[in-house]
Amino acid sequence: MKYAQLPYFHLSIILFIFALTGITAKDKPTQALKFVIEDSGIQLNDNILKADRRIDFYEGILGKYNITENRADGLYYTWDKLGIKLREDGNTKSINQITLFLSPIGTSATKSPYKGKLSALGKDITFQTNPSKISKETICEQIFCAFDLESLTVYVNLTSDKKKIQYIQMVLP
Repeated sequence: MKYAQLPYFHLSIILFIFALTGITAKDKPTQALKFVIEDSGIQLNDNILKADRRIDFYEGILGKYNITENRADGLYYTWDKLGIKLREDGNTKSINQITLFLSPIGTSATKSPYKGKLSALGKDITFQTNPSKISKETICEQIFCAFDLESLTVYVNLTSDKKKIQYIQMVLP
């Protein structure tokens, strides 16, 4: 082997090691995440979501999940660095619930808050958003809120001071 080829050989070895250790682009979303909640339903990056999509559809957008939890109400998939958790129905094997953690909480396996874009009924939603500003029909009791749309109900869990959103849970139609 000639000396001029040696740096390329080392580069090939480094790329091979990265591939073996799983440090690849498929572990990260390939584009900015955007959830949109409207009366007509929920969209993720312009894909309409219904309770008939399986986990491989979401992996194609979000990358590989980090954690699975098998519970009585279904199998949960968590992307801890994205602040996203999905629930799979045990009977249909389709995803029927999405939770976005706008603030990491003690009961969640997520380590980071959801950093993508989130809008509901034309309004941008963040950790700071007052849930009553989302919809006139928002019903809040203690730290729990819900607002009904034509095709689904969206649940919101607030911080203990009732001023900020900890997470948003969407049950898919």
